[in-house]
Amino acid sequence: MKNKKYSVIVGIVLISLQGCISTGEKKSTVTKGQLNKVPISSVQAKDEQFIQRLAVLKQRNPEKDAQQAIAKGDKRFIAKAGRGLMIPSIDAKQYAQLQGKCGLQYKEGFGDFLYREHHQRYYNAMMAYAAAYNKVILAVC
Repeated sequence: MKNKKYSVIVGIVLISLQGCISTGEKKSTVTKGQLNKVPISSVQAKDEQFIQRLAVLKQRNPEKDAQQAIAKGDKRFIAKAGRGLMIPSIDAKQYAQLQGKCGLQYKEGFGDFLYREHHQRYYNAMMAYAAAYNKVILAVC
């Protein structure tokens, strides 16, 4: 009786896995303990998107950009989007004192979830950019 139940369970698992294996168009990723199906073309598009964003970001000057923003009256810090507040180069206690004076801005792709290697590179560059940008904003905030 136990062998029969075991065989049924193994059979169900194998059938389920066969469906996952037979679809060559999708790539599996694990996020927060859940299995997500992401089309390969979507992953490639994301890679290309972050390659382009990184190229643009590398040509920008965070200090100049911050000065231009200040000249326009924009004194917002660049913050990392995610579960908790993280502002590069500004600690939480310091921001608590400034909270009513200067706001926050969030950049797309600068959050908790990283897609792949190119996104990681963009994220690292954005972290450095935001730290330099925020230091200039801090001086006027």
